[in-house]
Amino acid sequence: MKNYYNDTYIPKIVRTGKLTCWIGVLIVFLPALIVTFGFHVMPERAPFMVALVAQLSINAVWWFIEPISFFPVLGIPGTYMAFLSGNIGNLRIPCAAAALKATGTEVGSDEGSIISTIGVGASVFVNVVMLIIGVVVGSQIIAALPASITSSFSFLLPALFGAVFAQFAIDDVKSGVVAMTLGVLCMTLYKAGMFNWLPIDPFVVNILVPIFGTMLFAKFTYKPKAEDEASVE
Repeated sequence: MKNYYNDTYIPKIVRTGKLTCWIGVLIVFLPALIVTFGFHVMPERAPFMVALVAQLSINAVWWFIEPISFFPVLGIPGTYMAFLSGNIGNLRIPCAAAALKATGTEVGSDEGSIISTIGVGASVFVNVVMLIIGVVVGSQIIAALPASITSSFSFLLPALFGAVFAQFAIDDVKSGVVAMTLGVLCMTLYKAGMFNWLPIDPFVVNILVPIFGTMLFAKFTYKPKAEDEASVE
């Protein structure tokens, strides 16, 4: 089974994932290509470069942060599916984490990769169904709700991230404490303007330092289960 996973399953996933992602890229840029080459509508170079630099300075860092930070939970198949379907942080990651927790599967293992893929796949189908329902009746229901309820919707995403963080922090309390400490420290320094000298959006420090700092801490403090059992004996 191990050989099948590494020699057959993953190579097929990589080939299919690359193909579907490139198709997704083509579909995303298709309207712009049609407008540019079909209707010959071209933006002026100076405003285009200004807009491009502004977008890259804000979003380019996420091209590196998100794959690195999400991959351990999603695995290879789940990563392809999540980045193609979107809503990674607020939907795919929680669903994958819930699937791992429900099955008691280790994060980062081959089994965990398969379970995460099932969780992400299920979330995609449920997401489509709920999106259709939301488009049809959701706006009417939300419009009928009092302002005291709709104003609380802004807390949904922080609450979701907090729940996912707590779920993983329980399994590794030390890493959880380090992540929380780094996050609070960076946010405090950010609000004090300590990162304003950076040539990019200084807010990215609040993402980079806690993520990579916690990863380094976990790497240097991790002990394989065999060593843990030997130390107990």
